[in-house]
Amino acid sequence: MANEINKVSTPLLQHGNQNHTIKSATINTGKSQTAHDSNLVTNADKVTVTDSAAKLQALEQHIANMPVVDEQRVASIRAAIQNGSYQMDPERTATKLLGLETALHRP
Repeated sequence: MANEINKVSTPLLQHGNQNHTIKSATINTGKSQTAHDSNLVTNADKVTVTDSAAKLQALEQHIANMPVVDEQRVASIRAAIQNGSYQMDPERTATKLLGLETALHRP
């Protein structure tokens, strides 16, 4: 089911020293209006998103579109291992593993 979203307004909200733009939208769910026992059920819901929330959504989308693995770095390390030039630091590896283990067991 698709919902139709129509922009309503963009008032300015002040909070402390920060200004936030509020973006409002009306979502049409396609349901009809009915009156029952003096209660009116409408076919629209209102969604309000601050400018900060919109920026956060854009950042989340950007991160979601990023690859999980840095293919270029993997290829570089793979080539170094294959030609024998890869240098491993056992102390650094142990320190990183202990740090990961500690982070996983924090309450």
